[in-house]
Amino acid sequence: MKIIYFSLYVFLFSSSILAKVIKPNFAFNLETLKNFYPGIQFQNQDKKAKLLGIKDGFNYYKQAFSHQQYQLDLLITVNPATKKIHQLEIHFPSYFLHDDLLARLQKSYGKQNQFKNKDQHSVYIWKNAKQLRIIYEAGCSITCFPIFLSMKKINI
Repeated sequence: MKIIYFSLYVFLFSSSILAKVIKPNFAFNLETLKNFYPGIQFQNQDKKAKLLGIKDGFNYYKQAFSHQQYQLDLLITVNPATKKIHQLEIHFPSYFLHDDLLARLQKSYGKQNQFKNKDQHSVYIWKNAKQLRIIYEAGCSITCFPIFLSMKKINI
């Protein structure tokens, strides 16, 4: 009986050592969205973007965006006269890392102009970051996570 237990123990222990563990990579890079930045020509040749409606002279689209192991829904506002993207809004899943995303935003656009914190929710605002008005919101419970990011083209 001891031999059976020993054999079972060795088998279970050795199989766990040989198992390949792949960590999920949820690192989000802003460069992956460069084709959807405000000011860029909107291209919907593959018809992936769904028209949600037309209001105030803008077309509103929703498009699924996949990269690595995550999928995001992008809300895109397009000026129909110029066919250029006017605003981009992204809602993030809660497993994204707030610290990483905020660091990438600050590296790309500098320190935010405004910061507001209330009830474990923070809002970061860049008023003119490369002709973009950027609003980023994050929340905290046990860990901190991004909620949404909005980028809007501003006219100077």
